Amino acid sequence: MIGRDVRHTSDCKVTDASLQGYFQILYRLLADSTCLQHDHAATVARTRLSDLQNDCMSLKELGALLEEAHHTL
Repeated sequence: MIGRDVRHTSDCKVTDASLQGYFQILYRLLADSTCLQHDHAATVARTRLSDLQNDCMSLKELGALLEEAHHTL
């Protein structure tokens, strides 16, 4: 849903409100009590997502995160 919404915009831009909504959706998915609540990778992802959402991530950390995501994909 999130990827599709962004890909199907004419300029791949989202509003601040939409971005906050995407953060909330992703955080809830990563905190799923049935499957991911105690998963270490999900815990790290929740922390990074929270840091990103709250502007607590440096540009260097953001660059490393994007590079890691690029290699994963």
